Amino acid sequence: MKRKLKRKLLLVLLPYLVPVLVIFLFVLMLFGVVISDDSSSNVAANVSDPQTQTAQIIWDRALKEGGTKEGQRHF
Repeated sequence: MKRKLKRKLLLVLLPYLVPVLVIFLFVLMLFGVVISDDSSSNVAANVSDPQTQTAQIIWDRALKEGGTKEGQRHF
């Protein structure tokens, strides 16, 4: 009897638990991205190959010209 009750309760609550779990995981992912973005904002890149050097030059120039890390430009 208890087993059937638990199963019915789980089947009733499952449609509510899945969206809550998805939202919770999304918030954790978003919070993790924000933390990692802030902590690495002023760290110099380890430039070792020509492609990385070119990318670093372009990145520095974009920031110097008023661009942001998010890809927006402030006029």
